[in-house]
Amino acid sequence: RPLDLKPKQAAGLLTNGNKYLAHVVIKGAKGSFGPIISWYQDVLQNSKILVEMVALEEVNGSVPMVLNSLRPGLLSKDVEVVNWAARVFTKLGYDFAEYDLSPAAWEWFNTENGGLDACVLCIGRHLDIKESVVNVLVQFGRYNFMELFSVQLRNLLPSPAEYVSMMSDFLHTLVESKSTKDELQLSGVLNFWIEFALQQANTELRLPTDIRISAVLLLCEIWQLFPQTIEEQANVANSILTTLKRSCRDRSRPIRYATLTQLFGLLDFFAQERNAHAPIIYKTLTFSLVENHDDISVREFMMNNFEALFENFTTIPVGILLEPLLKQINVSEGITFFYQLFDFAFLRAVSRHPRLTLKNGIQLMDILAKEILNDLVYAKAAMTPFVALVSRFAEKHATQDFVEKFCKVSLNTMVSLEKRRKRNEPQDALPRYNNRPVLKSKHITPAEAEAEHDNKHRRGIIIEFLKTIIHLEIHHLNDQIKPMLVQSNFKIKQFTSKDHKGIIMLLAILGDPAEMILLYEQEFAEAQYEKEQKAILPSEHGESIRSVDLQRDDRFDFGAAYGSVNGSAANDSLESQDYRSAVSEKMGLGDHQKYLDYYQSIQKVQRKIPKAQLRALQDIERVKRKKEERLEQERMKKELMHAREEKTKRNLKVQLEKRKIELGVASKNKHNTSANLVFNEGSTEAYKKKERNKLPDVELIDLDLEEIQDKENVYLTLKKYHKIFKYLFTKYSNSLTTRRNPTFDALGANSMQIKLPEILKMYKEHDMIPEMLRREEL
Repeated sequence: RPLDLKPKQAAGLLTNGNKYLAHVVIKGAKGSFGPIISWYQDVLQNSKILVEMVALEEVNGSVPMVLNSLRPGLLSKDVEVVNWAARVFTKLGYDFAEYDLSPAAWEWFNTENGGLDACVLCIGRHLDIKESVVNVLVQFGRYNFMELFSVQLRNLLPSPAEYVSMMSDFLHTLVESKSTKDELQLSGVLNFWIEFALQQANTELRLPTDIRISAVLLLCEIWQLFPQTIEEQANVANSILTTLKRSCRDRSRPIRYATLTQLFGLLDFFAQERNAHAPIIYKTLTFSLVENHDDISVREFMMNNFEALFENFTTIPVGILLEPLLKQINVSEGITFFYQLFDFAFLRAVSRHPRLTLKNGIQLMDILAKEILNDLVYAKAAMTPFVALVSRFAEKHATQDFVEKFCKVSLNTMVSLEKRRKRNEPQDALPRYNNRPVLKSKHITPAEAEAEHDNKHRRGIIIEFLKTIIHLEIHHLNDQIKPMLVQSNFKIKQFTSKDHKGIIMLLAILGDPAEMILLYEQEFAEAQYEKEQKAILPSEHGESIRSVDLQRDDRFDFGAAYGSVNGSAANDSLESQDYRSAVSEKMGLGDHQKYLDYYQSIQKVQRKIPKAQLRALQDIERVKRKKEERLEQERMKKELMHAREEKTKRNLKVQLEKRKIELGVASKNKHNTSANLVFNEGSTEAYKKKERNKLPDVELIDLDLEEIQDKENVYLTLKKYHKIFKYLFTKYSNSLTTRRNPTFDALGANSMQIKLPEILKMYKEHDMIPEMLRREEL
């Protein structure tokens, strides 16, 4: 009816093996596929009647005749025709089961030029209809999954890459139905796919790249779709993990990228499901990142994936990844590791992660601090995560100490750069004689100019970093930075004769720069003068002056001075008379007149003593100090030798007492004891047997009391067998853990300890219990 054909014309289309009908269905009726689509729609609506008629004529071969007439629809050039044909075959396959026609339909489906051939050709021609074709395969191979997927399809697809790729495409559609998913497991198809994929992904066979990539994809998809089945078979899970680990180290870059992509997908899936294999995959990716630290493209790919992973899952402990990565950077920086922008984006994401600990934060700050000082290109990029870490752990004393030390190093670096600064003379502004410059000063060479440009940039980075830290408004830290800034400005001023503009700008943020600089210079001048007077005092005044301890460290407390000085009080403290009064009170000399007398006596002594004698007095003082240090070292050495001798005497005394008991000789140092020279028969043998069966005493040894040579021998022995101890600990720790779905925290805690049952297991497996250890010792 849709084709507007008479009965005889319709019968003619079915002659010659449906040749004419196939031509019309595949290429359309006069180029139009509308009538063909209508015909398949009518067949679908009347499929029940068609199956009943086929069942009546089954003996006459009605099943293959009807299916052959409908088969060209799967090979049509029009996608819509193919979709309607697949729907018809799916409905017929379902209805055949009710009339016991499935065996005949399955036989036709597997024959040459049958339904399976048409399905495979259809998928190759139209990639968007895989779901419809899979439904046809499921209905016709309902009770023959193993033969369909492992034999028939394997014969039609001789290329392993094509077969694995097609099975991977089929898998997602097959698991949508619970009955089909169960049938794949019960029939053994799933195990066949796993074994086949493991064989094709084996790195030792050196198969083509496309085959191995397809096998890796199939293994990971099976694990995500059937996690419970894989976990029940521990050997299968271990085999898949081993294959993935080897593929991560493969020489082929496409295989490495494909494997790493699938591992990140597995980790994302397992992290959501809290699967026990998530930590293993996480560590595998961590080691892969450390191993590929010198490959910029692989490192960028992995760091971008880790960054996305950390943003999605805030419970992942970043320390597991961060510690080995930072150690590798420390070792290989500038050799095989060179920073890129994506490295700092990754570190910025890590610095914001909730599971970042203070210890890892300090390690990360140390890496970033080196980059801020040494790398002109990425200094500002490193500054962002560093400031984020400081702001996050600002209340921790360890952070404050680290930042304080780093600020001190930065300022010392800037002072050093200012000292080496090349200043070009403005010769063009001076008059010239015979067209030559008046001054004969050297021009800065291009290399020196470039170095000076880099140093200028580095000084600017240090100023910008300190400004950012000060703007965080961490009061304790700012109080520590303030005296460092004034001291650095004072050092720079000594060889430039002017204040540093950058430091003055930073001091302006913290208060009045002129007031702070003036106070520091006054304090420094007084402290320097007192230091010189202590060194030049004669012997007649030595005892009296040395008894007056000025306590320079307490008095020269610049931070405390800043806390107490403000407004008019600061100006008053700069007056010499009032300042000396304050010093005299701190020295304990009484009123102001006593201090003036003391000050004048020092000036008289200074004028009387020649400079040569002053240097001699300083040398004598230095010799005395070195002698005291040497005597102190000898005293500590004697104490250590005495402790060792006492320990040796105690050990010998214990051995001597045991020997006396064995020989029956009484100790002469004990009163009211008599020598037991005659023993009852068998008593000594019984005592010795008792001593042999007695548990051995465990003696703890303090290595600090032993000889240096003995200590070195112990350290060398431990270093020699370090790998063995580490291997045994790693192998048997957590080997008896039975808890299901452990968390990252639990696994991390268990990995740092080994339990008694695990130790006993190690003893048994290495035959130590029956041979080297007795039951009593256990």
